[in-house]
Parts: sequence; C-alpha cells; structure tokens
Amino acid sequence: MVLSMPSPYKHPATGVYWYRQRVPARLKASAKGKNVTLTVDGHVSFLGEEIKVSLCTKSPAEAKRLAQEAQAEFDRIWLSYETGPVSLTLKQIVALSGEVYHVIKRALEDDPGEAGEWLARRKIREANSRKVQKSPRASLMIDPGSNLRARLGSWVDGTLVQHHLSVTDDTYQRLLVEFDRAAGDIAALLEKRSLGDFSPDTVAARFPQLDLGAPTGKAEGGVSITALLEAWAGRLKKPKPQTITRYTGIINQLIAYLTHDDAERLTDADIVRWHGELMVGGIVTHDTFIKAYRAAISTVYAYGMTAQGGKLVTQNPAAGLLLEGPKKQQSRPKSFYVEEAHSILRNALEAMTAENNYSDINRAAMRWVPWICAYTGARAGEVCQLRKQDFIEIDGVKCIALLPDAGTIKTGQFRHVPLHPHLMEQGLWQFAGGAKAGPLFYNGSLKSAQPWVQTVQILGEWVRAVAKVTDKRIGPNHAWRHWFKSKGRTAGIDNVYLDAICGHSLPTQGNNYGEFEPRALFREICDLSP
Repeated sequence: MVLSMPSPYKHPATGVYWYRQRVPARLKASAKGKNVTLTVDGHVSFLGEEIKVSLCTKSPAEAKRLAQEAQAEFDRIWLSYETGPVSLTLKQIVALSGEVYHVIKRALEDDPGEAGEWLARRKIREANSRKVQKSPRASLMIDPGSNLRARLGSWVDGTLVQHHLSVTDDTYQRLLVEFDRAAGDIAALLEKRSLGDFSPDTVAARFPQLDLGAPTGKAEGGVSITALLEAWAGRLKKPKPQTITRYTGIINQLIAYLTHDDAERLTDADIVRWHGELMVGGIVTHDTFIKAYRAAISTVYAYGMTAQGGKLVTQNPAAGLLLEGPKKQQSRPKSFYVEEAHSILRNALEAMTAENNYSDINRAAMRWVPWICAYTGARAGEVCQLRKQDFIEIDGVKCIALLPDAGTIKTGQFRHVPLHPHLMEQGLWQFAGGAKAGPLFYNGSLKSAQPWVQTVQILGEWVRAVAKVTDKRIGPNHAWRHWFKSKGRTAGIDNVYLDAICGHSLPTQGNNYGEFEPRALFREICDLSP
C-alpha cells in the first residue's frame, strides 16, 4: 500500500515547509540504502535514508499544493521498487540520452569557450578504439563497455535515479552506448559554436520526447484504469477541474497500491482490502473513503461502461459495494458559535491595517470575504472569485452576481444575491467600485486553473492563526454557510428563500419556476443580524 499524503511541516529554524514520506513496510528491504531524486516545482532534492524533501516555500497554501506534487513523485518511486528492473525500448533509451545532450547544450552553447577540444578528444578515443578492434589480441581484451561505464556511468546513473528507474543489465549497456553517441554529438555542436557557427542545431531533432509510460502489470491489449480516468475526464459534460484533480490523485494511489493498471483485474475484494488498510493506518476516515475514494472508482468505471465512454469495461467493482466503518460522531454544531463568528468578523475589520506579511490582495480578502459569507451564505470559493463587474444593481437593489464564468459554481447555475445594508454601511460597494477591473480577492496573473483556491486556503489559515478559531471539527470557511442558515431560521426567513440565496437545490419542482427577484431576497435578508 502506498500511504496517503501526510501534512507538510514547517522547519522550526527557517520557516520553510518540508514533506516527509514513510517507506512502505514491504519495500524497506529493497529500498534500504538507495538514493532517489525528487523534482518538486523544478527543485531537485536528493534523498537518502531519511525520506523527506524541502518544498522550498514558506507559504502554507503553496506547501499544500507542492505536497501533492511530492506525493505523486513518492508514489512513482515506490512503484518502481515494486516492478523491479525493466527493459527499455531503443526509442526510450535515445530519449534519455537526449536529456544529457540538452542539459549540456543549455549550459554551454551560448559561450562554449574551449569546448571545441571535446571533439578532438573524442577523435582520439575513436582512433584508439579502431586500433583495438584491428588488433589480433582484441578478443582477449576486456569488454570496451567497461571504459564507457567509467566515463559515462555517473551520467547514466543520475538519469535513471532522476526518473526512478531500475533497468536490466542489457538496457544499461545500451544506455552507455547511446549516451556516448550523445556526448559525441554535443561535442561536435560545441566545436561549431566555439568557432562562431551558430546555425540551427539539426542534430537535436533526433532525440524523441521521453515517454516511459506507467510501469504496470496491465495485460497486453487490455484496458487500463488510467484509460478509464482519461475517458471520464475528457467527456463532453466536462467534470469540474478540482474533481479531476482529486480523482486523478486517488486513481494514481489505487494503481500504486495494486501494483498494476489493469482495469479488468480490479475486484471489489481489492477495494475492500484497500479501504481496510487505509482505515487501520489512520490515513483516511471511513466517510472520506466512501465519499471520495469509492466515488472516484465507481464514477470512472461507470462512465467506462457507457457507449459514450467507449464501453471499455463491462462491470463496475465499486457499484453497490458495502463498506463498513465506524459511525461518524458529531459533538458540536457545524456552524460557528457566536464567539467564534464574532472573533473572525472583528479581526476582519482590522485586516487592512494589521501588522503582518500578507499581501494587499489577501488583506482585502480577509477584510471582506468573511463578512460577505456571513450575510449571503455563499461558498468561500464563490466569494473569493468575485470580480469588479460582478457587483451589479438590479431594480434598485445592489447585488453580487455569482456566475459560473467567474470561476466555479458547484451547481453550475448563476444567482444574484442582494447585499445586506450592513455591508453597504461598511463600504463594500465603494470598495468594489474603486477597485481595478478583474478579480478583487486573488492575483489574476497566477497561472493556476483556479487561482482563487489559494486565497481560500490562506483565509482558512488566517482564521485559525489570527482569529483563533482552532476547533478542527468545523471548517474555517464552510461554517459560514451553516451560520447563515441558522441565523436565517432564527430570523424567521422561509427555507425556500434561504435555499435560493445559498444556491441549494429547491425542495419542489414548482419552486424552480420563475425567479427569486432581488427585491424579494433583499426583503428577507434585512432581518438578519450578525
């Protein structure tokens, strides 16, 4: 079993986050004393007996993201130990040798210096090799491959470690030969460059893109679990990006646990065993396995059984599968207690002037997002993705427009939510009106598919650290939805209005006809008090 992701931890002296992974018990003997490398966000870390890696960040939110990347690397490492030495195709071997070619090229091509001597030295080696082959004693001499190993073994070993590969002796010898060819090619290129010839490099095109595939035990011609995942992720009714990310991580963990990627070989008994091991190890709760892990497996298999999914498989091993676990205990409300809510809101009022290292855009989120959530019941992600243009006036009522085109709305449906008079008194409308076009609470230049998620994570950490709402039994952001519903019921607001404002499914089909006009919703929320 490949263990699920533990939390990154902060180094007490530097404040930089690190990530640690235990070696699975069954692999300790084969992994003992081995060195591997992990590349996390472009940073390469060499690991020995202590299996940990620096995430090179002091940001808690960024550390969580990079920890997922590190876990994927760890899973590949453990899987490589499971499968043992592999044979690579010539195309894969040449692609690996091309990596060395490009590394040296990037380092020396623009200013090669005396690199032209490389070619001269290679010509000397080639001449010596020809003399050896013509010698009548050639058959008595040591295999010239040993000379290649002395010169290029460290390059080959480093490349194999980088890709978590263990190869057969035959593949290793072929790697030495192709690395030698690549070394000759780069020497020839650098000689040209040292003479002032910077014409296009035509040799680089001979190196293909590396495609190692997954070291799996999938039967020849069979369907892989990965193929089911890809078919589901690429369906016309596109799943949400965060769901694809979550399911991909779960399916990769499943494949690593099984040590094969054969969709037809997965059984309900495999899932029961996986559930049991994760439970015993305290990796996930029973509810999490049911709602996330079993759901991921069942969803991708169910789609793979359909005509649109290609009828890749004929049965779904997770469908209707009974998994028993301890009943979830609830020992407090899902909503904030009054003291907790007021602590967050008080600190929000001071967020713009508090002494800390938060950026201006994060300060703005801390100032406004909790108050907006408290008075609208909106999801924190829906609020964090708000843009300036999402503040609109309808029939004289000032509203926020929660729109799917701004980011992610769980239901996929827009809604217009009136702003409570208290939000207007605090200056929310003026804040939005004076802001630059675009997102209000996250950096629009971030490359992430869902950049507002980082703001949500930072907000949650701020609630725990600054507002001191530390009870792990409630969500630091999601509890506002429960708070809004609770306060709304206390104020006597009909549930149908509360559902419409929160974006919950309406209880009857009749309620789905017509619209909940902002004036009607505004009338209702005016009875709310924080």
